[in-house]
Amino acid sequence: EEWTMMMDGGKRGLMWKNIYKRMSDGVDSYTSAKAKWTKELHSILKAHEKRLSARGKIHSGMMKKDSLGRTTELIWNDPMEMIGFLLHTGNESNLDKLLGGYGIERGEWENAKAELGKKGVIRKEDLELVKKLWNLAEDLKPLSQSVFKKMFGHRFEEIEAMPISFILADGTVETLPGGYWPAIADS
Repeated sequence: EEWTMMMDGGKRGLMWKNIYKRMSDGVDSYTSAKAKWTKELHSILKAHEKRLSARGKIHSGMMKKDSLGRTTELIWNDPMEMIGFLLHTGNESNLDKLLGGYGIERGEWENAKAELGKKGVIRKEDLELVKKLWNLAEDLKPLSQSVFKKMFGHRFEEIEAMPISFILADGTVETLPGGYWPAIADS
């Protein structure tokens, strides 16, 4: 602010208006939006706190393969890791990268998914949480597209959601619309 005012001869002129004020307004908008989305995320996670804080290893029923071809069972340390895995199954891109990273074939995932649901390992509440988080990411998309376009002059390519179904322990079928969750946080 001081530099732009100095460049404007000690007053709030064109440099202040076109450089400092734009940056300041952007920071204010970001801070306001961040608070809103952080509050929403906190609310979602708080509603599922009991499940997310549960302890105990979960056997996925899938065998992961390392780069040398050795296989070991994929074991999640707790329900939170399982939820993290499920968040990346809502579109072809994330699912391919997720399974490929573990060296797991699609058919193996489909079989494991069916068993995990039937045994009650994957629960309706888990799927509700995944859906809420996908919806949060989807709700952020218009704002993200707007900012991306301002920065780069075009919109980013969107990843199409892929419906995913689970058979639960009570025999009901839960179908989620799919969605996107970032594998790596992009600050």
